[in-house]
Amino acid sequence: MQLKRTTVVALLLLVALTGVVRAEDKKPAVKLKAIALKHLDVTSLVADTLVTVEIENSGPAFTIKAASYRLKLNDHEAAEGHHDEAINVPAESSITVDLPLTINLAALPGVTWRTITDGLNLNYKLVTEFDVPRLGMFTHKMKTSFSGTLPVGDMALGLPGKLKEKLFGKP
Repeated sequence: MQLKRTTVVALLLLVALTGVVRAEDKKPAVKLKAIALKHLDVTSLVADTLVTVEIENSGPAFTIKAASYRLKLNDHEAAEGHHDEAINVPAESSITVDLPLTINLAALPGVTWRTITDGLNLNYKLVTEFDVPRLGMFTHKMKTSFSGTLPVGDMALGLPGKLKEKLFGKP
């Protein structure tokens, strides 16, 4: 009887671990879609924002719990956030999620200077950590990040003429 229980427990653990490995083979893609300002506190140099990300899932459905994340801009720790609600990601589909993010405005002068000296490019990196529940009582801690470059100079060239005049003067 003891051997039977041990075998059942071993099989359950094997199934749980196989699910984790299979989920890691088909990692979802995460894309930054938008950042919106919710509240600005100039005295404490903090801005509360809402970051919209799209999660494209090519694998099985999963749930994300206890998500925490940090945003680096040009290698400066610029923001952080935490999302306590569960995020249910359906199988083979994509969803859009709004995540609260608190920006440390005191870090922005260093970010701005680095953007200017780096050819007007703003490099960003969002690092995340979250739990994925497995078989009720097990969770798998996952860490992931995505990064990119936002060419600020190209954005300025695409501004309407009147706005460019106000920002940079007449040519």
